[in-house]
This record gives sequence, structure tokens and C-alpha cells, in this order.
Amino acid sequence: MYQLQLVNDGVEVEVARDGAAGLHAVQDSPPDLILLDVRLPRMNGLDLLETIVQDPRLAGVPVLILSNFGESDVISRGLELGARAYLIKSQTTPAELSAKVREHLPTDSTD
Repeated sequence: MYQLQLVNDGVEVEVARDGAAGLHAVQDSPPDLILLDVRLPRMNGLDLLETIVQDPRLAGVPVLILSNFGESDVISRGLELGARAYLIKSQTTPAELSAKVREHLPTDSTD
């Protein structure tokens, strides 16, 4: 439902099946924005975020976390690592996510 909302709002979306595949995808073709979950197979989202921010080609790419992991220490860690926002799935509608994504996308990314 989040993906459908983003696509309907003109955002191009690519989905990776796990954290390791996501890392390879963003390294192969740096995106305008990365949206990730904390709980991912093969490489969790916080490890993925830490790797992304250490890569000079990806360090400037905005990262948003969308997860049902709502523990304060996990949220703090995600933000400390460089996520621009940490959204809780159960508290975030598709329209709210789309607005947050568009807020952090470069202005020419959704044209």
C-alpha cells in the first residue's frame, strides 16, 4: 500500500528483497532517496544505513526509516546514523509517507 501510494504520486520505486540486495542496488545505481526498514533479511536496516553513510557516493542520499520497530534506542540509533526521519508503520499512513518522501527528494526527482 505504501508503494502504490508513492507510485500514484509520481515517485519511481525500486524494491529490494533484503538488506544485502538493497545495498548492491544502491551501490550499482545511487538513488535520489532510500527508504528502509530496520528488520530486513541478510542485513538489518541499521547495518545497511551505517554502510550507506560510510560510502562517499551514497553519503548525501537522504535515508528514511519506515519500521514497526518503535523502541526508543532503535529510533535514536537510526537517527544518529544519519536517517533524516524515522517513521513507525502503524502510525504512518501511505499519504503521510508519500509527503515525507517528497519533502526529502531533490525537487527534480518526481517530474
